[in-house]
Amino acid sequence: MLTLENDFDFSLLGISCHVKDYRLSWEINKTLKLDFVKTDLTSDLPEDPSISVSVYFEEDTHIEYTLIANKYVDGLWFPELPQLDYFMRISGPQHAELAEYCKQMVQNIDSVLTVLTINPNELKSKVNLVF
Repeated sequence: MLTLENDFDFSLLGISCHVKDYRLSWEINKTLKLDFVKTDLTSDLPEDPSISVSVYFEEDTHIEYTLIANKYVDGLWFPELPQLDYFMRISGPQHAELAEYCKQMVQNIDSVLTVLTINPNELKSKVNLVF
């Protein structure tokens, strides 16, 4: 089993929202002026789930935004957080301050029920954040 010792160099938001991934991605794009591109992440897990992931990288600021769906066909990507539907990973310079801004803005989207700041080091399945 992989053991992660170091702190993660990104911020993580958990989003509770009952809309499809493409709809949430569109709403976040509109709200934060991003341009998420959907990709499928295939993991190395035995059941080989295909996870819905959308990514946007800002060339000028070197900030990367990743929107990860928690639910997939066979279960949850983060089973310890079943109440959350999506995770937004923000990496790059000053990611903590940017995450707080994103949290406030995403919380104002009508279809979003709540947005939480997640400490990745406290997740049992934190290995799922390494891709």
